[in-house]
Amino acid sequence: MLIKILVVDDEANIAEFLKEALESTNKYYIEKCTSGSVAEMLSKSIKYKLIVSDYRMPNLNGAELAKNIRTNEGPNKDVPILFISSYEKAVLEETKELSGIHFMNKPILIKDLFEKVENLAG
Repeated sequence: MLIKILVVDDEANIAEFLKEALESTNKYYIEKCTSGSVAEMLSKSIKYKLIVSDYRMPNLNGAELAKNIRTNEGPNKDVPILFISSYEKAVLEETKELSGIHFMNKPILIKDLFEKVENLAG
């Protein structure tokens, strides 16, 4: 059975790239969206093993998304959240009170992504 992961990035080409890269391992099923608001809606009803998110997104940024997921009683309250972003300091500052937050600096190497996702999602 494939492991379900949610990928969130307002840049559709990056979301698609991450989806294709992770699905190429034949271990993961990736749902992708390009909006923090849509990701929040999905996370309220669908259980994921991992959420991979960008930080800078319009309307609802990645840190706000993470806070909403952690305070919601939905199925992803304790799921690891992996940020892939160039804004490490901002992400870590805004999410410092949240558990299960992980970070990778852009640009990423695919082998590093695979390793990180394997560690977090199994």
